[in-house]
Amino acid sequence: MVEEAEGESTSGNGGMVPGTEPEDGLDSIEAKNFSATEYLNKLFPNEESLSSLDEFLVKLRRRIRKVNDEILVAVRQQSQTGSRAKEDLGQAQHGIEDLSGRITEIKAKAEQSETKVQEICRDIKKLDYAKRHLTNTITAFRRLSMLMSAIQNLQEVADKRDYRETANLLEAVNQLASHFESFNQIPKVCELRGQLSAIKSGLRATIFDDFIYATAKEDIPPETLDKLSHACRVVEAIDAHVKDELVSRICNKEMSAYQQIFSTNEAASAKLEKTDRRYAWMKKLLTRKQAFWDVFPKTWEVSSLLCTTFCKITKAHLSETLDSQRDSPDVASLLKALHWTLDFEKELNLMAGGGEISLWEAGGEAEEEGEPVDESELTEAELIKRKYQAMRKEKEGEPASAAAPSPSKEGAFSGSISSCFEAHLKCYVELEEKSLLETVDGLVNEETWEAEGGENNVISSSVQVFLHIKKSLKRCSLLTKGQTLFDLSSSFKVVLQAYAARLISRLPRSAAGKSAVGTVATTTSSDWHVKFDDNEEKVVCLIINTAEYCYETVDSLGQSIAKILDKPFSNQVEMSEVEDDFSGVITTALSTLVLGLETRVDQALGDMCKVSWAALDLVGDQSEYVNVFSSVLADSIPRLGSLLDQNNFRFMCDKFTASFIPRYRASIFKLRALSDSGTQQLLLDAQAIRTLLLDLPSLGNHSLPPSYSRTVQLEMSKAENLLKVLLSPADAILSNFLALMPVTAAKEMPQILELKGLSKQEQQEVLGDMSRRGLLDEGVGERQSREAAGRRIPDINWGDKFGQLKGLKGKMNMGKIKDAQAKGSQALKRFNLKFNKG
Repeated sequence: MVEEAEGESTSGNGGMVPGTEPEDGLDSIEAKNFSATEYLNKLFPNEESLSSLDEFLVKLRRRIRKVNDEILVAVRQQSQTGSRAKEDLGQAQHGIEDLSGRITEIKAKAEQSETKVQEICRDIKKLDYAKRHLTNTITAFRRLSMLMSAIQNLQEVADKRDYRETANLLEAVNQLASHFESFNQIPKVCELRGQLSAIKSGLRATIFDDFIYATAKEDIPPETLDKLSHACRVVEAIDAHVKDELVSRICNKEMSAYQQIFSTNEAASAKLEKTDRRYAWMKKLLTRKQAFWDVFPKTWEVSSLLCTTFCKITKAHLSETLDSQRDSPDVASLLKALHWTLDFEKELNLMAGGGEISLWEAGGEAEEEGEPVDESELTEAELIKRKYQAMRKEKEGEPASAAAPSPSKEGAFSGSISSCFEAHLKCYVELEEKSLLETVDGLVNEETWEAEGGENNVISSSVQVFLHIKKSLKRCSLLTKGQTLFDLSSSFKVVLQAYAARLISRLPRSAAGKSAVGTVATTTSSDWHVKFDDNEEKVVCLIINTAEYCYETVDSLGQSIAKILDKPFSNQVEMSEVEDDFSGVITTALSTLVLGLETRVDQALGDMCKVSWAALDLVGDQSEYVNVFSSVLADSIPRLGSLLDQNNFRFMCDKFTASFIPRYRASIFKLRALSDSGTQQLLLDAQAIRTLLLDLPSLGNHSLPPSYSRTVQLEMSKAENLLKVLLSPADAILSNFLALMPVTAAKEMPQILELKGLSKQEQQEVLGDMSRRGLLDEGVGERQSREAAGRRIPDINWGDKFGQLKGLKGKMNMGKIKDAQAKGSQALKRFNLKFNKG
């Protein structure tokens, strides 16, 4: 094996002959993490494996020889490659040196070429500069010659007042003169500029004379208008400030006549009454001289500037007039003048075309709400606005009856005159407030106090009040949307508060002549009684519904006012005071209803006090006063439930139970001595009253929250516990009192003992025991006998009580006695069961 391995040829390809595979078991030797110990332990794990040791050594020697051959081949190849690389490097260095020399030679030749080119072109540059200067000079002389000729021609046509040719020549002269702005130091140029300035000054004077002369004439011939039209071109060519001066002179000339006509020493009211004549004069001026105004270019905006001048002068005149009558204003004349002014401003915006006033924003509220608009009520400006809108829609292919366009921005003339009225409209606000207050008084005086019909179930005056307020708001919004409208909103609050006061004044009064506000039903006097029939009860319910309608409408009214008002005032609208007033009307009216209901049930409590409970020896059905109480509720509650909504009905029930149950309990203390049978009958009646009070929601056809039932149960249990204490034996009355009654009821113990019919000595013993327990010390002592509350109330021997019925057999019909015994037995069993559980 060894000789065969040595005879094998090798190559540099990893120590392996091409086409052969590596020897088995030797591949892992070439691994980077090779471990000889692990490798040997893996090959020879035991003594038996050593039998193949010789074979492995042969393979290992063969691998070593292959590796040696590979190393030898690699060394030979490396020596040959190194000598060849040195030769290549030397050749590259020699090539670089040759290339560097050539580059240096080329650079030197380029510098020589550039020097020769500069020497050749030096003379050419001089010739080029000379040609350029010569060309500029020739051009300047030609332009100077043209300028001299043009100025001479301009002088000739200017003297002839041929403005058409003058405009053309002047524009050409201005263009030529602009080329000599940098030659001001040359005498000839200065001389020509002087001549041009003189010609412009002469043109300015003659054109101004022509325009001033034309303004004084009514009918201007067409050739004159054409001449003035070209004169405008001349003015534009002269200078921009000349144009402004010309327009200013024309406006002042026209307005001087206006000031002479309307600056007379008349009374202030007469001046206001002639306000429409001012605007008629201006409109006549604009239409009468329309051909003259068309002479001016549109960019000059002569008509708008004339209107602006008119507005400034008129505003000053009206401000002076308004200030003179500040102490005694004529509201009618003032409003007429303001309406005329607003209409005129709208017409100016339409004529000028600079930002139309939107009639949909101010006067188009009815259309926004889908209401038809009476064209007879529209102003001239609004009719013109509608006409132009219809024409525009027809041109755009839309029907004339299409929806209103979106509001546009206010025009340039909005408020140019009318703003002076703002500080003088306080009298208008006062007049509106006075008128609304008179309207409220008239509506309330004529009110039928019957439901208007519809969903709200309110009186008609409430709807009419808000309708008049809406009309007043609309009228004012057409005049102004600033301070005056904000002041008017404060007047609306005064009017609505006055209406709320009138609603309260219509409520029935108590027997003492007082309002229901703060009145409490008591058992000691009848001053709180409020007696009214079914019709008056219906009126009170209508007042409640009306106040609630007003409460809800006031909020929407405030939002509408805030939307219309300008920004500085829109965030200041506050209607909470009015809402509080109408909320107070609701509370007062509901209190009146409760007092009226208590007045009706007060008869039942009076009947209860008239019964001789000490002589009662038989327990039967519920007492007659309970029947009276039941009939009152059955008659009133369904009617009130149909007239009131759920929230108001709930408030009424809560307030009625909160007032009636304490009065019912207090009425028990007003009774004289009670027998056990009388106390049992009262307890049975209390359960019946509890049931009637719990049935109020079903009687009124409304659902009340569980809190109402819990309140009734809690309050009635206090009265029932009082009766349970009265049923206790004399020796157990204190322990039962401690178990059933609150600590604060200790002061009522003398009255309880008196109703129980105990002797003075027995009363003193019980009261002394309470004093020792600390229950009578200012009514706030600690309850030291809590263990008594856990005692079981001793059973009462009701059989002895029924024995009393046997003695009545000879006096009463046996059938009635048996019925009474059966009913009484059932009632007492129910009571005994509840009593022991309690």
